[in-house]
Amino acid sequence: MKRVLVLALVLPFILVACSNEPPPPDPAETPPPPPEPTVTEIAKEFSNPLGPIAELLKNGQAVPPEMSAQVFQQLKAVEAKFNGKKNLPGAKRECASAVEGVMKQAEAVEFWSGVMTAADLLAFFDPGNPSLGPSREHAYKELTRPRISKPSFITDKENNVTTVFLEVIFPDRGVTKNYQVREGEDFADGRFRLLKIIGRNQGVRILDVQDSKELDIMRRERE
Repeated sequence: MKRVLVLALVLPFILVACSNEPPPPDPAETPPPPPEPTVTEIAKEFSNPLGPIAELLKNGQAVPPEMSAQVFQQLKAVEAKFNGKKNLPGAKRECASAVEGVMKQAEAVEFWSGVMTAADLLAFFDPGNPSLGPSREHAYKELTRPRISKPSFITDKENNVTTVFLEVIFPDRGVTKNYQVREGEDFADGRFRLLKIIGRNQGVRILDVQDSKELDIMRRERE
């Protein structure tokens, strides 16, 4: 009898509480999901962080490492934002095509640090791009190629022998060495050979033995 009484007292409160719950939404009134972002919209978000780098490359300036690191963090954030979206691969392909064009342009004008920066970006957007490996290898080779200063000369008039003074910078080792060379002699650990003196001590023709490439280095720029 007591159980019946308790239920009789409690049941009205349960019914009232349940009656105050909102009815389930009508499926017809449920708003549709937002549309998928388009290829152009995603590509635009990728392009925003690239602005500072693009400006430097356009002006032939090297990109500071700290700027490059920051940009890659921003690119990864954009990629994470659109992860799983069907148009993300298409947007990355669109960006890869633009970056590859920049890389080729930098290569054409021998802007090697720009080639390396563009190659790093291309590796983000399209790591399997067939242009990536050769362009990176070429740029690295040129960036680490020893650089030869403008020559100076001393001529022993009595013996008619001219000695050429050259400074060679080795970027890969971070060292600079000075050499005294005569025609036909090798220097810089056999990397270079002085082929001839041009004109009346106007410059020198040097063979890069490693690449079989001749270089004319003048005391003054030719007009």
